[in-house]
Amino acid sequence: MPHDSGAVRGFAHDAEVWPDPSFPEGGPISGRDRIRGFYSRLIEDPGTTVTMRDAQAVGDNVLVSFEWHAVGEASGIETSSTWYSVSTFRGDEVVRTQFFRDRDAARKAAGLQ
Repeated sequence: MPHDSGAVRGFAHDAEVWPDPSFPEGGPISGRDRIRGFYSRLIEDPGTTVTMRDAQAVGDNVLVSFEWHAVGEASGIETSSTWYSVSTFRGDEVVRTQFFRDRDAARKAAGLQ
């Protein structure tokens, strides 16, 4: 995701991102500049791609599933995993995004269970 991507511009200045507990960064990550850095680090390797699979609006929340795929620069080893995020909107800005590895936990956070 480029540093000036529309996705980061869509975050409120006081937004928070909560990585999944398995992320080394921990959370929360607060403010647009820190969020920009977080997203940039996630895909900084040239072999990394993120593909959105599905999105579902639930009130002020949007549940997204996506595939993260990476190829090790030195090893050439490929890895991929499915992730979920729930973003909460205030008007047209994201005020909170939380990441999940577990689909059911993401659905619950989005208000679907």
